[in-house]
Amino acid sequence: MNPATPQAFSTAGTYGIDGFGPESGAGPSSDGKRRGARIAGIVIGVIFGILLVVYLVGVAIFSGHFWPKAMIGSRDISFQTPDEVTSVLEQGIEKYSLRVHGDGLDVTLTANEAGVRFNAEQIVNEMFAEANEWAWPVEVFREHDETDSLVATLDESGVADKLHEAIDAVNENTVAPVNATVAYDENAKMFTIVKEQYGTQINTDVVMQDVAQAVATLESEVELDERALSQPTIFSTDQCVIDAASKANSMILANVQLLMAGTNALVFDASVIGPCIAIGEDCSVSLNEDALGAWADEVAAAYTTVGSTRSYMRADGAQFSVSGGSYGWKVDRDALYDWAKAAIEADQTGEAELPCSQTANAWNGVGGRDWGARYIDIDLSAQHARLFDENGEVIWESDIVSGKPRGGSGSLTPQGVYVINSNSGGSTLEGTNDDGSKYKTPVTYWMPFVGNLIGLHDASWQYAFGGTRYRDGAGSHGCVNLPPSKAAELHNLCRVGDVVVSHW
Repeated sequence: MNPATPQAFSTAGTYGIDGFGPESGAGPSSDGKRRGARIAGIVIGVIFGILLVVYLVGVAIFSGHFWPKAMIGSRDISFQTPDEVTSVLEQGIEKYSLRVHGDGLDVTLTANEAGVRFNAEQIVNEMFAEANEWAWPVEVFREHDETDSLVATLDESGVADKLHEAIDAVNENTVAPVNATVAYDENAKMFTIVKEQYGTQINTDVVMQDVAQAVATLESEVELDERALSQPTIFSTDQCVIDAASKANSMILANVQLLMAGTNALVFDASVIGPCIAIGEDCSVSLNEDALGAWADEVAAAYTTVGSTRSYMRADGAQFSVSGGSYGWKVDRDALYDWAKAAIEADQTGEAELPCSQTANAWNGVGGRDWGARYIDIDLSAQHARLFDENGEVIWESDIVSGKPRGGSGSLTPQGVYVINSNSGGSTLEGTNDDGSKYKTPVTYWMPFVGNLIGLHDASWQYAFGGTRYRDGAGSHGCVNLPPSKAAELHNLCRVGDVVVSHW
């Protein structure tokens, strides 16, 4: 046997006969795949058909019914037809009434009083027309609140009038809320935040809003709670309030001691500035110029002594009060206002002179003596005059004859505090006598203190001085008559600017 023959047969057996061996790509497995594809196609078609039917059924249903989870106010209108919803609304309005109560208020409004009116069919149709039934697979999972589509109107005159009347009656015994603000604390001498206060007053606007919403949805009751009470609109924790307090406190840093004749007169500090800072309702902070002007007016009136009543003790212990005259302090109100405004802006501290258009020699408080130890004291009651030196010692004195009464004040020597205006020597006095005649009288020593009209001078025609001569017919036309020798002494001692205090 040829050994090669079996080897050839074995090779032929490996590849098969006519190409149908095990390694061929054709065979029973290819037919199976084609059958599987046909089956899958049939299944998908069936499922699609089912879904299409379900979808079309849904379209058919929701083309005539409201969505599930559809609400109008508190009414569930799920799956209801437009006609059913229309009927519900129309029946509801016929017997509709609304009770509003809470916070001390209790009032009931009927449909007629509330002025509720609407075209239910039109509203429902418009409401329904907005729905897209073709989108039902998505829409059925959503909530649908159709409240806003319900258009009901309030007769403002009817509802508003009745509610306002009832609310006003309740509010007569309630407390209005108070907003937080910033105020000056006199004890702390700084601005502090004043907390808001909650009131018990009913807010008419809130009630009207709630009523309008209830009527629109045909709700039968509105129960008021704290939300219906008038609330503060600005709170102590608001940043604008905090900022306002900070800014206000930054405007009251000035602290100045105002002086008069080197003596402490008054302090310009937070206690003065604080009340002049205005805090607006919007938390704005500004200088109240009117208030600052009023302060300047008060200071000018209180610290101006010209013509005011001043009480003092004479060196001999006698007590007097004197009013009138041209001498004293005269505060310059406008200059004081300008100074104060600038001091606030500059946060000024330290000392400063009180702005005055006229000054005096001393300051002893409001109503006190404002002249120094040196002055001429004319005691009209005693008909006696004295000159005190800088140490308060009498360095000159004399009896006098002052102005005569002549029917009341007549030619009385004026009382008040003045100064010697001149001391240059002689002069000629001119005037009118009681009988109307004119007089011209020369004097050797003329020391006027009321302008150039009234003064101290020698009177050689007087044979005596003091006592009651001024009212017994020997009185002058207002001047202070002196014996010639005493007038000469005074002329040599007094100075222009010396204070003259004429008093009773």
